[in-house]
Amino acid sequence: MTSKFLSSVCALLCLSLAFTRPAAGQSCAPGAVDCGNGKCCPSGDVCDLTFGGCCAADHPVGCPNVCCLAGFQCGANDTCTPPAGCTPQFPVDCGNGTCCASGDLCDPFGGCCAADHPVGCANGCCPEGTNCAPGETCARGCDVDCGNGECCPAASHCESFGCESDQVARALCGAATGCGPRIAACRAVCAAPGRRRCRKRCRRSIVRHCRATGTCG
Repeated sequence: MTSKFLSSVCALLCLSLAFTRPAAGQSCAPGAVDCGNGKCCPSGDVCDLTFGGCCAADHPVGCPNVCCLAGFQCGANDTCTPPAGCTPQFPVDCGNGTCCASGDLCDPFGGCCAADHPVGCANGCCPEGTNCAPGETCARGCDVDCGNGECCPAASHCESFGCESDQVARALCGAATGCGPRIAACRAVCAAPGRRRCRKRCRRSIVRHCRATGTCG
């Protein structure tokens, strides 16, 4: 699922204001962006010389605590104020306060989708011929309604991490097309420090269950 331009308030979730200050006499780390004022930004970011932070390249307008899309202005309470009309950089007017780049499409959730991922979802865009699925994933087939505009193909069911097959062949129990998504979700839950044994048990227990029952969980 590709990322998309969000409307003004949602765009705040995509910010990166963290910055580092090298010690006196030191230059920025290799690959970092030298702002020329003693501050360094991560590679790919742009320097906010007005407020002294760093902004992601797709949100280059620096404000006191946030970064906004190009063409937007700093608003009250750490918000971004959209321009009165669309700008040459974002000429596609969605009619809801959102402007998209040339060639992009407006989606029903107030964002923008690239032409090769025209299916708009709540938190991203999916390729043509697919549909929004749980866990910010895309699926082919919309036979099982998961709610929230998400659905899964026939012979599968909805899980928080995506669509999971109702029956899995023994050879695919540990594969990405089998129980891989459930294993990954289990490991994410066990990602906290000191839970290494938990992470190791994820694959072993899920694969064992799959081989015995033909289901992931």
